[in-house]
Amino acid sequence: MITDEKIASIKKRLKNGEPVGEIKAGLDAEGYTKEDIEACFPAHTYDMSGWYLLFGSILLLWGIIVFMGSGNIFLLICGGALLVLYYEAKKKKDKKKADDIVSDIGSDL
Repeated sequence: MITDEKIASIKKRLKNGEPVGEIKAGLDAEGYTKEDIEACFPAHTYDMSGWYLLFGSILLLWGIIVFMGSGNIFLLICGGALLVLYYEAKKKKDKKKADDIVSDIGSDL
């Protein structure tokens, strides 16, 4: 089991730009199990907010053109939904960033 102090030092090394592979190799050399090492590193999450913004804007503009021509609002609704998803993803990302800052401040005390 990896201690909290060791996990804090791993986070600090990651923030300083040390490659993940080197940190994992060092932990492996110290005798930690693969499960313990993987538990220290969070799973990669994908940020789709940029795609939501891009396609939401495109669909919204296209929807305006279609609406002016035929009165169909389907593309307007789809574009608006993607923009709502973008703002929700951005809000969630900002909240996570603020929580990380607070936890980093708390760990420095």
